[in-house]
Amino acid sequence: MKRIYLILTGISLILLSSCAQRAQEAKGHQTVKIDTVVSADKQTFLQFPGKVKAAQDISLAFRVSGTISKIHVKDGARVQEGQLLAELDPTDYQVQLDATEAEYQQIKAEAERVMALYKDNGTTPNANDKAVYATLTAACHSPTQTVTGGTWSTAGPTARC
Repeated sequence: MKRIYLILTGISLILLSSCAQRAQEAKGHQTVKIDTVVSADKQTFLQFPGKVKAAQDISLAFRVSGTISKIHVKDGARVQEGQLLAELDPTDYQVQLDATEAEYQQIKAEAERVMALYKDNGTTPNANDKAVYATLTAACHSPTQTVTGGTWSTAGPTARC
């Protein structure tokens, strides 16, 4: 029994001595960060995060795509509704117009040749009808030709564009 008391007393002394050492280590120096407060009056500028946005946004667009060749207004100028703001380069559209006109003239010449052959009984009525129809269809798609009507007769079809 004495032995148990001696063992318990020994364990108690070891535990108490180890707790005392941890308490002394905890009382050591602690590192802290410090900073000096500065008045805003001494600063020459202030910075804040943010976004700059226009008070009013206006989207501009042309009806067709292309390269702008001339701008008629200056940045920031006031404009009126319907005022011309810019012009597109007409070169691309002139080339397309010329190509379409050339195609129309070619189809028209071929159709006139077939219709002349039909009058001399040199071709079939079906070929004549196709030539007349091709002429009318090409005229409807040509930007400078106007076709009116809309009936089919013995003389051939007419179209309304």
